[in-house]
Amino acid sequence: MFDLRDLSFAVVVSAVGSLAVARIRPAVASELPAEVIELERELEIMSLTGTLIRGKRSSSHLHLAVADSAGHMTGGHLKKGCQIRLGAKIVLASTKEIDFEEPAAGPSLAVRPDRRSVGETSTRNV
Repeated sequence: MFDLRDLSFAVVVSAVGSLAVARIRPAVASELPAEVIELERELEIMSLTGTLIRGKRSSSHLHLAVADSAGHMTGGHLKKGCQIRLGAKIVLASTKEIDFEEPAAGPSLAVRPDRRSVGETSTRNV
């Protein structure tokens, strides 16, 4: 059986489903910190992308786009508190060959080949 607790790094490959509540922080805001938008109605997941990192500094960086029954879309950073309505199927890809971590400063991910599989460690921004 697959256990999410075994993942150290994952990317969202695909997501389909519906939400009863979506909590989204707009990607661009004139005032920081930006307020979270909470939508409470029948919503379809149109897109979900991003990364999940588990380790010393666990974090997630996920972008969500949802549409209502009239076709109006809203999107931004996914925030804690979303509720699945009927169901959601989310496909994740993970690797143990590369160690990903989010640097203390900056929006990039540091990519470090795993010392177990590669003799030399290097860092590059992606």
